[in-house]
Amino acid sequence: MNKDKFLKGVNILKKTGFKYFLCILSIISMVASGIVTLLLPVLSGMYSKIFNTQITMDIIIFIWITIVPLYAILISFYRISILLLTMKGFENSTIKQIQIVKIASAIEFILYIYACIRYKNILPFIILCGTIIIYLLSALIKEILVDGQKYYEDSNLAI
Repeated sequence: MNKDKFLKGVNILKKTGFKYFLCILSIISMVASGIVTLLLPVLSGMYSKIFNTQITMDIIIFIWITIVPLYAILISFYRISILLLTMKGFENSTIKQIQIVKIASAIEFILYIYACIRYKNILPFIILCGTIIIYLLSALIKEILVDGQKYYEDSNLAI
């Protein structure tokens, strides 16, 4: 009997630990994006020297424009992870936040397609941003589905 309680406690800690990890990861992503935004002219100068390319001001402005939907996505990820931590993953506010992520991701996708056509030398940056967004989105959706499964099992036990 005690072993079952212990294993249940460890299982709850694992689930909650990952939700805390998602919350912390979204905060770190927002802070890192803010730092990159502020240091973008300096970073672009360093990139130009290392790779012997010319980064013009229009590329810097384009990157600043792409930061806006990225912040919307990161803020929504943070809000969703907070809802998951408080066991409110299936409320209307979660659906609203996922809708914000969906729209902002579509905007980012269109901007990145434009960048692939216009600026051929920032392709690694585009791939990196896309990868981060896909990872965060899939991790959050997984947690929502896990919570949904738990609520479904609880509702079946209540019946």
